[in-house]
Amino acid sequence: MYTDSGLLLALLFFTFLITLGSEWFSRKKIIPYWLSRKILHFTVISLCAVVPLLVSNLNLLIGIVCICEIILLVLVAQGILFKEEDGRRSWGIALFPPAYLILLLLFRNEVWIIGFSMAILAVCDASAAVAGNLYKKSHPSLQKGEKTVAGNTFFLLSGFGLYLVNYKIMLQAFSFNGNFLMHFAEFFFLLFLLMLVEHLGRRGWDNFWLPLASALLISCTNRLNELQTTGIYFLLPAIAIVFIYFSIKKNLLSRNGAYAAALSGLTVIYFGGIKHFSLYCFSS
Repeated sequence: MYTDSGLLLALLFFTFLITLGSEWFSRKKIIPYWLSRKILHFTVISLCAVVPLLVSNLNLLIGIVCICEIILLVLVAQGILFKEEDGRRSWGIALFPPAYLILLLLFRNEVWIIGFSMAILAVCDASAAVAGNLYKKSHPSLQKGEKTVAGNTFFLLSGFGLYLVNYKIMLQAFSFNGNFLMHFAEFFFLLFLLMLVEHLGRRGWDNFWLPLASALLISCTNRLNELQTTGIYFLLPAIAIVFIYFSIKKNLLSRNGAYAAALSGLTVIYFGGIKHFSLYCFSS
């Protein structure tokens, strides 16, 4: 039988080893630098997803995360660890702990939301980055080399994988009584919103915004009541993709402006329904 303090100390030591190991392998050029960063990203954030489900006292975890954040800020600021390949400081590694702290404080009684939100950051964001790096030469870029079609595809596919692995939990969480296809469409719509959020996060800021947006959307999915009576939600992601493409292609909006407009419009529909969306369009 483990104690909270013993478990957290063991995980801290494991995280320390993974951090030093990924840094050593990248500096020795045994594995590419970007791959070592994503291995570290996946491992550490996956641990953050699991820990709230295992410990009984979140206050101890909150204290440890605060201390770790201070250490990360010092390491990045001094350039000791976590430099990008071009030499600039990698602040992204220090941006997910504040989001994690917010989740720990807001969802103390719903730790599964913390776990699933961090899992989306660990799995979906990492798989999108890996796919983007592996296929960036053969697949078109959506964001000046930063976001690719392959990356977006793997973001969605890995999200579906999380959905299927946790299907029973998702059914209970969403309190959805419809058939599987409708429930799947609901989660796809949520995942598409998160993909747009990931697009808006540059220079590591997706590490901050993505888990917060995940928790917010997951905790509010019960408001998607119209999904059970209308099929328009099946078409919304496709409509948003077309809107983003032509807005950028015709120089009607900047890249980030197009993503932000699509995200805000979809969010209005998600929370308020079609009637509120029509008011949003006229007010805009």
